[in-house]
Amino acid sequence: MIKRIFKSIFGVAFLVLFLSLLFIMGVLYNYFGKIHVNELKNEANYLSKGVEASGLTYLNRLTYSDNRITWIDTDGTVLFDSVADVSTLENHSNREEVKEAYDIGIGQSSRYSDTLSQKTTYYAMRLDDGTVLRISYTHASVFSLLTSMIPPVIFILLLSVIISLAFALKLSKSIVNPILDIDLEHPG
Repeated sequence: MIKRIFKSIFGVAFLVLFLSLLFIMGVLYNYFGKIHVNELKNEANYLSKGVEASGLTYLNRLTYSDNRITWIDTDGTVLFDSVADVSTLENHSNREEVKEAYDIGIGQSSRYSDTLSQKTTYYAMRLDDGTVLRISYTHASVFSLLTSMIPPVIFILLLSVIISLAFALKLSKSIVNPILDIDLEHPG
């Protein structure tokens, strides 16, 4: 009887722990995604002032962070890119975030690369002269994030399993022992 109660308590505790861990990872992934979008927006606002004042001169003098910067002309031609040679880049007028920026002033989109297992988030804003400044950030997918976190997750799971085992054993004994201690021949 103790074993059955123990297995039930431990099973429920482990399931709740595992589902909680998955839920927390999902929430944190979305939370940090929103933070990155805000950072892209702030960087675009900051860079737009320099681009509007000095254009390519300003962009060529910058030292670049992890974010990719692309400046796109009114016809979709790439004028500047911090990562690639502009002569090798195709017209960007059909990109979702660029179309939105042309239409409403700002645009945002995310695209996932199965090949790289990465997700790139783009933020674009139309400048006063009609050109578009686009900032992008590439981050790991949920799957690659989880695989990179395997050692700490395993440690947390093992520690949680040990704690769950101890509590399940104690709780199952506290439920069963009073029942076993009942003297059926001399109740009262």
